[in-house]
Amino acid sequence: MRPGGTGRSRPTTSPHTTYPTRPVRPSADVITRTRQCDAASGFWPSDRVEGMDKVGSIVRKSASWGYGRVADYARLAHPVRHAEWLRLLSQQLKDSLDHGVVKLGIQGARGALFQVTMLAYGYTFVCKGTVRAFVKDLEHEAAVYERLRPIQGTSVPVFLGAINLRSINRTYHYDHRVDIIHMMFLSWGGYSLHDVQIGEGEQRRLEASLSRVLCAVHREGVVHEDVRTPNILRNPETGDVMLIDFERASLLDRPRPPLGQLVPNKRAWSQEIVNRKSGTGCVNKTKLDRRFADDMAMARMAFCE
Repeated sequence: MRPGGTGRSRPTTSPHTTYPTRPVRPSADVITRTRQCDAASGFWPSDRVEGMDKVGSIVRKSASWGYGRVADYARLAHPVRHAEWLRLLSQQLKDSLDHGVVKLGIQGARGALFQVTMLAYGYTFVCKGTVRAFVKDLEHEAAVYERLRPIQGTSVPVFLGAINLRSINRTYHYDHRVDIIHMMFLSWGGYSLHDVQIGEGEQRRLEASLSRVLCAVHREGVVHEDVRTPNILRNPETGDVMLIDFERASLLDRPRPPLGQLVPNKRAWSQEIVNRKSGTGCVNKTKLDRRFADDMAMARMAFCE
């Protein structure tokens, strides 16, 4: 396609090549649509994307939702189990990449952003697409979101899964010689701090919010390593921030907590660091603490940009 033009889809040139069709395991077993959405963005916010726990009871991602009873939820929501949601989305993308997929004109180091709407139900969410060279980076980011599952919807967006377009014999031609073959789907988390004006009073509150978010991320054994304003979102509903873009993040080995320890402290994490490329690497406790501190230092610097 021509630069700046509309993306077109067509089957890949090797229809006989087979690829794995099993998608990335989602962070929620149930995707739910409510009657409310963010009017300004058109996306379903993170606190409207709900999951079910292992016994099937409804888990609300945010106390700010405002519906107090399960009966109210049942009347106001249209639940779609994730397996069906992903099947419908995969079929829609297989039929056409020109309907329900809108380029947002935002590119990062490892991918481009899209607004994707599931036409069957009207769900609208964020998609991060990438080319062949960076598929491993997005797969790593998906693994990080899996680790961050306990804080999805509050500190980070909800990870909805991923689809390799080669598995449905499709390629999204984003630009001249830029072919998107892998898509990762997330709930909408807000507007980038890079693009919004922040008053002095609000800045102090957002700094405190970001500090809480980073502490939550660290408790789950993740070092972000790229805390900059483009990777920090401000949610206009809650006024709090969320972190995104974890393709450069490091996963720490999970410690073995002593009996009775319910919440691991970030200082208890093992000295072993899982390198996102090779799966190896080791640092001592001092270096580990320094990496947590580096994240915090980047967070403070972000508001000085």
